[in-house]
Order: sequence, then structure tokens, then C-alpha cells
Amino acid sequence: MDFKPIFMAAIFLAGAANATNRYVATTGSDTLNDCSVLLSPCLTVQHAHDQASAGDTINIAAGTYSVTGLISVTKTLTFLGAQAGVDARTRSGAESVLSNTQGISVGANNCVFDGLTIQDSQISAFTGYGLWINPGKDGTQVINNIFQLNIVGLGISNLGTTQCLVQHNLFQNNNRPGGAAGTGIYTDQFTSGAVSNVLINENLFVNNDNGGVGFNNTDLTKTDSNITVTNNVINNCGRGVYFFNTSNLTITDNTITNLPAPTDHGSSAGISLFGGASNVSILRNNVETGAKYGIHLRAFLTDPPNPNPPNTNVAIHLNNIFGFAVAGLHVDDAPVGPINYAICNWWGSATGPTNPTLNPGGTGDVAEGTLVAANFNPWLLGLAPDAVCASPPTLTKAFSPSTIRQCGVSTLVITLTNTNSAPANLTTPLIDNLPSAVKVVGASSTCGGTVTAVTGSSKVTLTGGAIPPVGSCVVRVKVIVSQAGTFTNTLPIGALHTDLGNNSLAATAQLTVLTGQCPIL
Repeated sequence: MDFKPIFMAAIFLAGAANATNRYVATTGSDTLNDCSVLLSPCLTVQHAHDQASAGDTINIAAGTYSVTGLISVTKTLTFLGAQAGVDARTRSGAESVLSNTQGISVGANNCVFDGLTIQDSQISAFTGYGLWINPGKDGTQVINNIFQLNIVGLGISNLGTTQCLVQHNLFQNNNRPGGAAGTGIYTDQFTSGAVSNVLINENLFVNNDNGGVGFNNTDLTKTDSNITVTNNVINNCGRGVYFFNTSNLTITDNTITNLPAPTDHGSSAGISLFGGASNVSILRNNVETGAKYGIHLRAFLTDPPNPNPPNTNVAIHLNNIFGFAVAGLHVDDAPVGPINYAICNWWGSATGPTNPTLNPGGTGDVAEGTLVAANFNPWLLGLAPDAVCASPPTLTKAFSPSTIRQCGVSTLVITLTNTNSAPANLTTPLIDNLPSAVKVVGASSTCGGTVTAVTGSSKVTLTGGAIPPVGSCVVRVKVIVSQAGTFTNTLPIGALHTDLGNNSLAATAQLTVLTGQCPIL
């Protein structure tokens, strides 16, 4: 029975308020014991709680404390395990293990749980969590704990007056059968009410079958708000993080990797917004490798009075998103707000995401669904966050003059424009196939490289060269047409490939040839 580390921590935490330290050890006794004497500890955590007054600290020595049922917390207390103050993600050594079949129910404000192992909650009816913060409670600190072998690790709730802090915890193997099983942290409107002002920082989630963090509140009258998920590692969980009905949501600097198919048969995704999420920042995350999606956007809510509310004001930038079997970005329902909501991400290739229509030639992870090119273009040319995010060069073209008579001559001018501070170097030949009746007479370029334009052919090719910084260059092609008619010449999306991206809009020019008499040669 060694209380020294947690005894010193307890003096520091409680001394100013002159609160009482209570002690629990596997060698203790609850009989006629108020748990306040270091060398005469109590046997059970519940008895120490019942003896304590608000503001006290309960010091729990290393060992396993098994309870058939739950620990019910109804006072503002601090619970310190043998590993109090030691980051649970990397530590070793003796643990204070709370093995409760119904977990821990927290019905008081400003409680602290530090340095514990919380496991074996397996009765779904109540509570279903290793630790369950009751609706309407505030200011809970959950730090330096191991959550394992529960149905769900942590059931989170917070009124929002004081921040709820979840930090330096390890959530692993929380896969016992039951409601919301296989999740590290979970909340919904039934078990938590509206949740506000929560920081989930620097935790490790591993081997939770259905998800790392799930905010599953579908009641539009109880919107969750001011939630920050940052600096966490989520590995080998069915989902990374997912949110319904949450405002002012920040998801930053997390590493979310190796996502298998969830055992609940839903869709695997690194980060999911399922409707009603607003003012969302998804920044600088590493979302890598999984069975289905990297980012999934869907208006999934069906609760009246506003069925299927969209996600709004979403910003997805400076993330690494690659290695997903189906798509890096899957959009069932486009978010409302800025059109460029998913620009400046790394999709695993400098050519950008794979989308044959919106980004021909892209070889990175697939971007699919309800999209336009401006949603994701430009992209990063290397790993986030340090790589260049390039605005793709543009193409325009026009015939001058645009109307000629048969056998007259016009000049096709193709203008390549680059708004970036670095030159845009062509990485593949730019090929323009003219209408078959439009014949090349000659060609030149101010872009450098080599122009190939065989006299009498209907094709011009620019190989190599570069578009100058914050500037433009042109390819001029002199043409002649011997038959009357209207001829349209188009360079499609993705025709121009550069190291700063590809053109996201087609360039079209039209030439009208009036009836006339060609000279007899």
C-alpha cells in the first residue's frame, strides 16, 4: 500500500481549500472508517465517496477494485489513482483499476478523475459506460486515465459554464456488446442532453471497433456546441470522429489512421459530418488509410421540424487525406457556405484527387459525390501543412478575327495565366486538336518549350515551357479554313498540366467561316 505519489498530489490540489484527503486500498476496511487516515484506508471507493464532503480528494492505491454494480458520484470530488499526473498514453507501472460492471455515474459538477484504469462496464441498461457524466453537469476533468474493456469508454456531457477537459487518456478495446458499443467517447441527446464547451486533447484511441469519438445528438432542439478535438491519435477504430448537429466545432492536428469497417455495419470514415454541423474547422489533420472514406459529408438527420438540415460553413484545409479504399472525400450532400471549403489539402498526389470529370489526370485519392472543381481545387503539392497550395493556372482562347471567308486566315490565340508567385512548369504536353477542316499554317509561343504544328494538320502541341509568375504567356496558331461553317475548338478541363495544378475550366473558341471563293492555285 503506497500512497506517497498521490498523497503529495492531493496535498497540492486540496490544501488551499483545507479539504480532507480520503484513502482507499485493497488491504483497507470500510468498517467504522471515515477513510481519512493514511495508514487506515477504506476498502471501497464508494464508501470513501460516501464519507467525503464536497471538495475532498479520494486517493486510490494501486490494485484492482471490483464492483458488481456501479460507483455513484454525487459530490464534487477529486479521484486520484496510483498514476495521477502520468500520461496514460505511454506509461507503465502499477495501476488503480476500477472494475465496475455498471461503470461510474457522475452526478456532480467539477469532479476530477486522474490516473485511474476504468474497465469492465458491461451492463448496457445502466450505465453502459466506463464513466458516464450525467446530463447538465459541468466542469468534469478526465485526465491520465485508461478506459478499456467497456461497452463505451466515456459518456460525455457538459452544461458549458465551465470547460470539460478530456486529456492524456488511453481508450482501448472498448468493445463489449451493448448500445453504442465499440466507441471511445460517445454522446447523444438521450444520455447527455446538449453538450457544450468540451476540449478533447492529446488522447490515444486504439482498437475501438466502431469509433474514436462520436457525437450522435440528432435532436435539433439540443444542439451540441463549442467542441474541440485536437492533437489526438486514433488508430484501428471503425471511425475516427463523427458529428451530428454540432455548432462551433474544431477538429485540428489529429492523426487518424488504419480505419477498418465498423462492426455495426455502418460506413468507415476518418471524419464525418452527418448534418446540422455548423461553423466547422477541419485543419491540419493526418487522415490516412481506411476501408472506405477519409472525409464524409452527409445531411443525414431526419428529425422534425427541419428534416435533413445541411452542414454549413465548413472549412477543410491543410489536411493529409489519402490511402482510402473508396474515396478520400465523399460528399452526399454539399455543405452550405464557401464553395472552396476543401481546398489546400494533400490527396496523396501532386496531380490532385482522382475525379475524371472535375480533375482529369488526377491520381490521388478519389473525390466523389456532389462536387464542383472549386470545392477542392487548388490542392497541396506535397504533405501538409508546409507544402505549396497552388491556384491552378487557367486557359482562355479566341480566334482573331473570329469571322473570315473561305480560305481566309485567322489566328488562334491560347492564353495561359498563372496567378502564383512561382512559375507554373508544364509537366505534360498541352495538345489542342482543332476541327478537321481547320488547318494549321504556322505556330509560335511565348511560353518557352517546343511548339509542334505541322502545316496542313489540325493539331498543335506545346511541350515543356512555363507560365511566368503572376503573368501569362500565349501560343499563337495561324490557321486557314477552306469550307464554310461554324467551327468550335475546345481545350477540356485538365488539358493543361503543370506543377502548380491543372486548369479546372474548359477553354472554348469559335470561328465562323462565310461562303467565299478560294483562289485557284
